[in-house]
Amino acid sequence: MKYTLASITEHSETPVEFVAACEKQYEDKVLSCAKALADKSETAPIILLAGPSGSGKTTTAMKLRHNILHMGHDCQVVSMDDYFKTVNLGTHPRNSKGDIDFESPLCLDIPLFIEHIGRLREGKSVKIPHFDFPNQRRHPDMYTELTIPKGGICIFEGIHALNPMFSEGLDVFTQKIYVSARANIRDNGAALFKGTWVRFLRRMIRDSNFRGWDPSRTMAVWGMVRNGEKKYISPYKDLAQFQIDTHMQYELCMLRDTAMSLLEDVPKGIDREAELKSIYPALEKFPEISLNLLPGHSLLREFLG
Repeated sequence: MKYTLASITEHSETPVEFVAACEKQYEDKVLSCAKALADKSETAPIILLAGPSGSGKTTTAMKLRHNILHMGHDCQVVSMDDYFKTVNLGTHPRNSKGDIDFESPLCLDIPLFIEHIGRLREGKSVKIPHFDFPNQRRHPDMYTELTIPKGGICIFEGIHALNPMFSEGLDVFTQKIYVSARANIRDNGAALFKGTWVRFLRRMIRDSNFRGWDPSRTMAVWGMVRNGEKKYISPYKDLAQFQIDTHMQYELCMLRDTAMSLLEDVPKGIDREAELKSIYPALEKFPEISLNLLPGHSLLREFLG
């Protein structure tokens, strides 16, 4: 979607109404999608929800679940992150620089995922593994048992959910969703702010708030993340029957101060250094909206807490 700085600035003068209108626009998209998913629950009970980093996949999946439950259908959400394989320095995929390519779908246990989908289609139960991220390994003793009851729905969400490695041959039994933030904001006819930058800011803030990452660490890996998106995620977005744009028109006005404090020092020599340095002066142009106006149910809570 294309927006203008002038329009955002005008709407920011009535911030309560602006925030409410943006939130409703997103919630309406989710509700419409949930109704379509529920209508096909008998024939396509498995939902594959993909999107790049910072797109709001987790919150969107949970909001879909909330709506589907209120329509009288059982609904469960599974993070495909739990299908990550224990990191093995000898066998994990590597990129052109020789580093482990953590963006590659081959980091996940594809055979186990396909086996589980097959069992769930047959009405059987499966044991979803748990991935221990701090130790980069599959937990040996933890799992979640899962069955899809008749008329129920299960949403599998993850960056690779639409990759044919995971979904080929499943079209009859699945419905597919692609989630992203697609804001492209212009100022006096010129490009000012990219949608990919919105997702970067969301990720940087979330990494700082919930992962204990210094912002320089997020900046350093962003080039690798973007390369992975172009190679492994974006090529399959048009396979989705539903696409949900999670960008909130007001969000840069609300994220700006937090983001600018984290962007003060961009490490030298990293991929996309010049691009990342250009985000700070672009953010300065947005009017401020207080974080106190952020609704408790907002998708942005996934990043801001």
